[in-house]
Amino acid sequence: MGTDELIVIPPRYAAPLAPVVAGLVLWWAYTIEPTPYRLPHALATGLATVALLAALTDGWVRSGRRGAGERLLALGVQGAATVALLLLHDQGPGMLGLYLTAFNASALGPPAAAIGATVWLVYAVQTTTAALASHRPDVTSLVTSLAGPALAYLGSAYARILRRKRAQQAAKLERERLAREIHDVLAHTLSALTVQLEAARTLAERRPGDPAVVATVDRCHHLAREGLAEARRAVSALRGDDLPGPEQLPRLVEEFERDSGVPARFQVEGRPHRLGPDARLTLYRAAQEALTNVRKHAEASEVRVRLTYHRSGAELTVEDRGRPRLPLVSGGYGLTGIRERVALLGGTLEAGPVDGGFLVRLSVPA
Repeated sequence: MGTDELIVIPPRYAAPLAPVVAGLVLWWAYTIEPTPYRLPHALATGLATVALLAALTDGWVRSGRRGAGERLLALGVQGAATVALLLLHDQGPGMLGLYLTAFNASALGPPAAAIGATVWLVYAVQTTTAALASHRPDVTSLVTSLAGPALAYLGSAYARILRRKRAQQAAKLERERLAREIHDVLAHTLSALTVQLEAARTLAERRPGDPAVVATVDRCHHLAREGLAEARRAVSALRGDDLPGPEQLPRLVEEFERDSGVPARFQVEGRPHRLGPDARLTLYRAAQEALTNVRKHAEASEVRVRLTYHRSGAELTVEDRGRPRLPLVSGGYGLTGIRERVALLGGTLEAGPVDGGFLVRLSVPA
């Protein structure tokens, strides 16, 4: 089992807390001692309580630096101390050890479950014997006492299963996010580079030595440099650095017009306001993907990009005028990735042909 499935208290918090908890537990052990005090009994109670606290400290505070075998040994010491306390007094700190043993045993597999079951069995025999010795045993109280530690174990185990599933789901979502980010960066750059290389090859075949060939190759070189820079920005974004957002859209549109030769206009409507980092990145990647699709799938005569701010968020529209190239469908994952980004934000996306072109419109909440 990993340490993420254990109850781990950071040492900086445990250091001031440990003396307080130890004092309270030792005071508890002192108050339940039968009077007049008997030194051997009090000494045994004190030593068992100290052993319990030491095992708990090792299992909780230092679990991040312990292997599974060492944590299991600490749990065994905790269980032994709990049994000793229960035999000395069935209502003392042994009850604390009983429940904490049940919680911790659920994280360390079958051997730990055996330790927890042994401790519970000792408690069950002791409690049942005491109940039967009375003339009128309280069955409800007995059942509740026996079921409590068992429910603590089962509840803790179930909670750990849920946490593990949530962690797996979070990892899956993160992998999908990485896939979208890598696709968006590579698809944008490589598609533009492909278009320019095809143009360079056509010029070289038709007009060898034409300066336009050199100019086209220069644009390819520029696109390759921009793609490398974009990949570096994506890596920085994945590491938590600044993410691209709406303020980069004018530059993106200008680069599209320069590299494709298609007239492109960018327009902002409404009063710009602050958006969340995921919404900012989604707007940028959506515009990037839409312009990439224009390069790959359309013989456009004009492209219009409009960003509209409203109270509840922002809306991005990318519309091209022209006719589609064949084949229209690429089998890629660009729009699918954008749709996933928008869905995670609770926004909407529509994409499809319109009269004389293709339209992509998405809305993201603030």
